[in-house]
Amino acid sequence: MTDFPHIPKINIESATQQLLKDYHNNTGKAVSATTPVFEMIEFLGYDLDFRSDGFYEDPNNLGGLHIDEKLVVINENLTEQEGRMHFTAAHEIGHIKLHVPILMEQRARENILCRLEKEHITLFPKVAARLKNENITPNTIRHGGKIIQLNKENTHV
Repeated sequence: MTDFPHIPKINIESATQQLLKDYHNNTGKAVSATTPVFEMIEFLGYDLDFRSDGFYEDPNNLGGLHIDEKLVVINENLTEQEGRMHFTAAHEIGHIKLHVPILMEQRARENILCRLEKEHITLFPKVAARLKNENITPNTIRHGGKIIQLNKENTHV
């Protein structure tokens, strides 16, 4: 399970205001007191579904974010509680904006594609700095927890 760092309230507020601004600039729709959370979920590239099966049979499971499927699920039992339903959708938007980028960055670090070019490795800057600290030379690379010696036959890892 991923441990997400503490996000200060000011950063959450800033991310929220930026999303509202981006939504308005891209759709031309003004955001009023009733924020169009379902439209915003779709604006962020996620599908929306209402379910009452499986995990969502439990009425305490109000919603969920299925990152790999790019899907937000709202418990169907909330359709009679409009305020709670919208709050849950907004909560899932918070996960999309604040947690998904961190998760994607972690996944990218775990699945690095490196190339040997003219005796040096082209990497993401943070990864290159970490590898330098671990004394990994231009002819070696750590991949999937293993150190691999690169040669002309395996220039892609």
